[in-house]
Amino acid sequence: EISSVKLSLFLNKSQANLKLATEISLKRAEEAATSALEIDGMNSKALYRRAAAREKSGKYAEAKADLKAHPDQEDTAVIALTKRVDAQIARQAKKEKQLYGNMFG
Repeated sequence: EISSVKLSLFLNKSQANLKLATEISLKRAEEAATSALEIDGMNSKALYRRAAAREKSGKYAEAKADLKAHPDQEDTAVIALTKRVDAQIARQAKKEKQLYGNMFG
C-alpha cells in the first residue's frame, strides 16, 4: 500500500516538473521518474516521463534507452517520442561528422 502511494506521488511529481520544462524542473522530473522506477522497474509512465525529461535535457542516448525498455512499443506517444529522439541523435551525429570532417579534412 505505501509503495503504491509513493509510486503515484513520484509519477505525479515527475509529470508536474515535466510541464514546467525549466532546466531544474527537468532534472527533478528525471529524478522523480527514477525514484518511481526503483519501486516498479517496468512502470510505463515512469519510463516514458524519464525519457521525455531526458529528451528535453538533450540526453538523447539515455532517452532512447528508456524508450527501448518501455513495455508498450506500440503506444503512440512512445512512437512519437522515439522518432523525435532518433531525429535528434541523427542531427547530432551529422553535426559531429561535419565538425570533425572540417578538423581533419
